[in-house]
Amino acid sequence: MKYQSLNEIFENLDEDVTDPLQLAKDFDCKVVESELPNHIQGFTEPTSQYIFINRNMNEMFKKFVIAHELIHALLDSGSSYLLENERVSTLKTEARANKGALFLLLRNYYHILNIDGFNICNFMSFYHIPEKYFYFFNECLIDLKTINKK
Repeated sequence: MKYQSLNEIFENLDEDVTDPLQLAKDFDCKVVESELPNHIQGFTEPTSQYIFINRNMNEMFKKFVIAHELIHALLDSGSSYLLENERVSTLKTEARANKGALFLLLRNYYHILNIDGFNICNFMSFYHIPEKYFYFFNECLIDLKTINKK
């Protein structure tokens, strides 16, 4: 565990680096693509700073998995698995990793597309993020807008 909070991670980001794979390298995490069972999208071994991702996923969705696992690598002390199932996990560590991944991908999305407007459906389609994350991400975005208005 290198950091205490998402905010602490975000404060240490190089504003010119938005790609999750490069961010992992910048934080001294090694990303390894492996042949994993279909229900395991990725997992982290924080003590060694290794992130393992399932090589059989869409290339854009891999960015989400890397971002999600990077948050675990930087904040959590134990191993963590991102499993494919029908619902979004409500465990605190998983919710925090999803929120962190959303933030990292939003930075990447705006950097790649250089857009003015934002559409959550287009964003999720771009990264091939399953629909089950829609309401979770939408709530995070509402929270983000509320914080920015203060």
